[in-house]
Amino acid sequence: MSRRIVVLADRAWTWDYGIARALFVRLDDGALVVVSPPSGMCDAGWAEVEAMGTVRWLVAPNHFHTGGLAAWSARYPEAHVVAEDAAHARLRKVVPGLVVEGMATCREAMPPWVSLLAVPYARQGEVAVSLEGARRVWFVVDAIVFETHLTGLRGLLFRLLGFRTRLQRNPIFWTLFVSDRAGACAWWRSRLQEAAPDVFVPSHGRWIEDGAAGALRALFVDGGPRLPGALGGSE
Repeated sequence: MSRRIVVLADRAWTWDYGIARALFVRLDDGALVVVSPPSGMCDAGWAEVEAMGTVRWLVAPNHFHTGGLAAWSARYPEAHVVAEDAAHARLRKVVPGLVVEGMATCREAMPPWVSLLAVPYARQGEVAVSLEGARRVWFVVDAIVFETHLTGLRGLLFRLLGFRTRLQRNPIFWTLFVSDRAGACAWWRSRLQEAAPDVFVPSHGRWIEDGAAGALRALFVDGGPRLPGALGGSE
């Protein structure tokens, strides 16, 4: 596992695990918000987390990022597990006994520099994060990816599904889990117009630290490019 500073050394970090990435945000009172709690934690990892602050919020950013929820909620029973309403049913099915709350209370507890964004038209209940600091940082879970290693059997499968080694809209997400592509593209364009990021951090793949806003805008010009591969389609 690895940790990397996102905004400021005392505010936000990413945590890479497997083929995914989590986000840790330390609030002004020392409480931690963990977005997509990572799986495969070891004693040293737990100790590192607890040195950061007190785990208060466990955000399931959609109903697929579930691998660490059981372990994290068991270790931190006082923490609140929160997710968009659309994600609740599958989260409870995959993690029996899990108590899942809505996002409203969590959002109300965030300071002005932390925004937990409900991504509209996402059937699996997608949450993105915007952080304001020396730079504006976006953390996006499944809607936008930047794969860099598509090799072996996994790489072949992903290529058949439309993934490429570049910044792109996730072809599975946009084909199967977006109820209105035109509406979703309009929302992303609006967000980019209002508050474009200086740094883009996907849960899957490579960061963009230079030219993030322009690269993201190119994905949504006139609805964005046609989705490649077997799942391709147009808006």
